[in-house]
Amino acid sequence: MVEPLKECSVTTPEDVEEGEKLLKAGAVGCLLLAGGEGSRLGWGEPKGSFPIQGKSLFEIAAEKVVKNSARVKKKLQLAIMTSPRNDFATREFFKENDNFGLAEQQLDFFTQEMEPLLDLSKQPLNEKGPSGNGRALHLLSRSGIYDKWKKKGVELISIIPIDNPLADPFEPGFLGAMRREHADVAIRVIKRESPAEEVGVLGLEGGKLRILEYFEVEDAENWPFAHTGLIAFTMDFAEKVRDREMPIHFARKEREGKEIFKQETFLFDLLAFAEKPIARLYLRESCFAPLKSPEDIESVCDAYALRVKQSI
Repeated sequence: MVEPLKECSVTTPEDVEEGEKLLKAGAVGCLLLAGGEGSRLGWGEPKGSFPIQGKSLFEIAAEKVVKNSARVKKKLQLAIMTSPRNDFATREFFKENDNFGLAEQQLDFFTQEMEPLLDLSKQPLNEKGPSGNGRALHLLSRSGIYDKWKKKGVELISIIPIDNPLADPFEPGFLGAMRREHADVAIRVIKRESPAEEVGVLGLEGGKLRILEYFEVEDAENWPFAHTGLIAFTMDFAEKVRDREMPIHFARKEREGKEIFKQETFLFDLLAFAEKPIARLYLRESCFAPLKSPEDIESVCDAYALRVKQSI
């Protein structure tokens, strides 16, 4: 039985110091989940090309890699997971913008898989959709990027979604906590705004961390912590799970006026294979402003502008 996570630690100055050591050694690679399209935003291009405060989401993510690389004097790595639907457009967008200052040896792309869409009887339709992010580590390995990173001394894979411009893959306190705790998986969490907030929630099962979808819990007010989608894995853990089967979730969606099921896998299901996962608590305004719908645009722009102002 999964019970709510009631307490969560924050990072310490010692964590920050340890994280800086990892970055200066080039031991952290960023995996950007960017298979999404901008259709819900009324944007006919890859979601990563959507502008926030005069910069595309892709530029904002790449800028974090470029700036941190310059700061630690090490070319940190970026891998971008696209979908077959937006892979070409994404690669072209980067080419047209000179890779946003990234050196060629820092940047790699690979595509996620597609699964058939299903009708409400869960019978396959004649159309496929992206299969979620659950096999991102499998595909990173299959693409050859894992081996490249291993040779470069990468030890931790820091994963961020494209739709969150506040996501920092190189936050030293988070990475340092992972190293100091000898954790194989680490998750950044925030306090939920309300029981009605539609975010994954953190729980414990047998003393180990678990993440549940918000609709999987009945007593929503008793689950205080939310999953931000910011998660990191050790390279050794990625190697361990590369051939694991992932459970399929059936997400009910509306498409062209009809309700369908989309088959998806989720990275957080890998927690079941973790020996020592940890969670660290962050302020919402420091790391979490996801862009999901047109209604989010103004608040996301404001949150990003405030974060930039605070970092100057």
